[in-house]
Amino acid sequence: MGAVRRALAMAAGRLERAECRALYEDFRDSAGATLAERLRVEGAAPADHLRSLHWQNGAGHPLCRSRRVFLVTRVGSRVVLVCPEQFGDLAARQPGFAAGLLLHEQLHALGLGENPPASEDITRRVLSRCGW
Repeated sequence: MGAVRRALAMAAGRLERAECRALYEDFRDSAGATLAERLRVEGAAPADHLRSLHWQNGAGHPLCRSRRVFLVTRVGSRVVLVCPEQFGDLAARQPGFAAGLLLHEQLHALGLGENPPASEDITRRVLSRCGW
């Protein structure tokens, strides 16, 4: 899981930038609270919350059979399954994109649903805000 550790460090570094942290104001949970408000309730800085998630090997998860799936989580879950082969390959080729995907999954852990917004739209916003 060295690829995850490296991507976490890169993502946490980007969260030092105000523009990247503004990401948490861009999205809301199902109750209408911004994800920044969720972080304040938890008393966690974005980078600390990111590091507190449980990044686990998801090699056996059915979704990890797809080469297009890198990470899997459920809305509100603190557990993120890492598809090790896919994520490792991606992190080696596109480290910024891999770090951005960790932030994408963090948004789901904080309560962001999907469809809407579409997964691609979430990732685009993360990459844009955080400069990748």
